[in-house]
Amino acid sequence: MESPENAGAYLSAGLKLAGKGALAEAIAQFEAGARLRPGNSIIQYNLGLALQQAERFLDGIQAYEKAVAISPDFFEAWCNLAVAFLKSRRFDAAVAAARKAVNLEPYDVQARRLLASALHA
Repeated sequence: MESPENAGAYLSAGLKLAGKGALAEAIAQFEAGARLRPGNSIIQYNLGLALQQAERFLDGIQAYEKAVAISPDFFEAWCNLAVAFLKSRRFDAAVAAARKAVNLEPYDVQARRLLASALHA
């Protein structure tokens, strides 16, 4: 059985694969890391990113929701969760996630644009 300490190796491998555009392989690495360390918000966040890049928005939403449940002040996860909600046409949820991001970083221009886009949608 693998040890939870190996989760970092899966995270590193997933990041390298995602950087090369090998999304399916990256997702598999992040999922393996998440199984070993389900409470690691960084692994969940990177899993969400890879799933979002693979246009698997509903799966990405689940990963981002886990990341923000673990780390409620994870600004980048809230932003990407809002994007995934927008892509999934879940506009009310996108507004809520974008508002949370703006509340965390009130002067971040990207978060404010994201909130405006969600409200417009």
